[in-house]
Amino acid sequence: MSFTPDILNRKLEALQETQDSIVTISQWVLFHHRHSKEMTELWADYVLKLPSSNSAKKLSLLYLCNDVVQQARHKRKMDFIVDFSKVLPNVLNVIYNSLDPVIKNKVNRLINVWSERQIFSAPDIKNMRLAMELSTGNKSYEGPSNEVKSSLQGPPKEVIVPELKLLNNTFQHMNKLADVNQSNMSQIGTQSKTYLPSDPLSSDNLPSPKIYISKLNVLEKLCLMTNSNLNEIKKDRAEILKLLDTIRLAMTEGISSDDNKINIINQRLEKLNSTRQDLSEMIDSSQSSKGQKTQNSSADVEEPSPVYDNDSEDDIPTYENDSADEDAPSPKKIKPSPEANTTSNNRKSVAFSEDIEVNEYDREEQTVSIKIVRSDDSDEYDYEPEDGEDVSMDFEKKHKDDLELKHEHENGGESVGDHQNSVQSSETSGNQLDNNVLSLLSKLA
Repeated sequence: MSFTPDILNRKLEALQETQDSIVTISQWVLFHHRHSKEMTELWADYVLKLPSSNSAKKLSLLYLCNDVVQQARHKRKMDFIVDFSKVLPNVLNVIYNSLDPVIKNKVNRLINVWSERQIFSAPDIKNMRLAMELSTGNKSYEGPSNEVKSSLQGPPKEVIVPELKLLNNTFQHMNKLADVNQSNMSQIGTQSKTYLPSDPLSSDNLPSPKIYISKLNVLEKLCLMTNSNLNEIKKDRAEILKLLDTIRLAMTEGISSDDNKINIINQRLEKLNSTRQDLSEMIDSSQSSKGQKTQNSSADVEEPSPVYDNDSEDDIPTYENDSADEDAPSPKKIKPSPEANTTSNNRKSVAFSEDIEVNEYDREEQTVSIKIVRSDDSDEYDYEPEDGEDVSMDFEKKHKDDLELKHEHENGGESVGDHQNSVQSSETSGNQLDNNVLSLLSKLA
């Protein structure tokens, strides 16, 4: 059946207060959802044309609106919700004040259901309640208030994480089906008592067989629709459990991963504390060593150094040596030049007596004694040897060289072997000197 305004008006005219009548017209309206804007405007015009005394009819039309918007939300046909939100505030502003008190309470209850189930947005609910308040004061509704307009421009949106968005949508769908099913179950219970008595023949409230069959057909449709809704609710519950299992598994893995991260961080903290403690100990030890060095340096500065009297020879320790070779070396004699030796020898006068004893240097505790006997016929005057001058000079030179060689060996601290070699060389030179002296004496004789 195609959509026309006349058909909709006839259906609205035939609307009854029963659930069956409301559901039947609601399904027809949803079927023609492409004309949602036109149908909502026709619905609003029809409600406003009703006489003020017909409160029950107005309530039935509001129930029809309720069934349409809830089914539309379930079937994701959001056009009906948007279009009804535009006409409902004005309709409520016109009819609310003329309704019976009982009907007013039911209308308020209907608005609360829309708010709790989030059929309409919060700004839309505010507009509806504002329109009813203005109707009570006999004031017309001229549109959303400034507060509502500001909320419409930037309404607070509920933020749902993507992981829970599907779960939230499924849960909302299940709740809506459960609410519809609860109303259907109550209708099924009421009609079952009326049209399905335990003994139909004994009941006097049953209609004629033709009407009775029609009522049973309506009850059958209601039962089938309720049964379908229950199956869909079961699917939603199973889907919710599946989503919860997925979330639980993800949360379990997340907890395990968090524990591993916590252990790693704790290890880093332990290493950090250990490193910091080592560095602190290193700094403390460095500062303590610097302080000790400073104290030592200050102590060295403050302590007076000892003063020694170099002029006093009594304070110098002396050592006694048993061997004459270990005595301190005598100062080295300056070797005279040949010219000086020649001059001194030329001026040298030798006096010979009967017994002249010539003492030579001690060499290892040995003394060489030479006795010179003058001839009786020689005169007592200064004798200047002619041929023996060179021998005497050689003797004196070799004598001095041997002494210097001995002192050099003693001062240099040479080994015993070197000292023995020097002694042997000195003895050899001494023997040669003795031979020269004897040769000189033989010439003099």
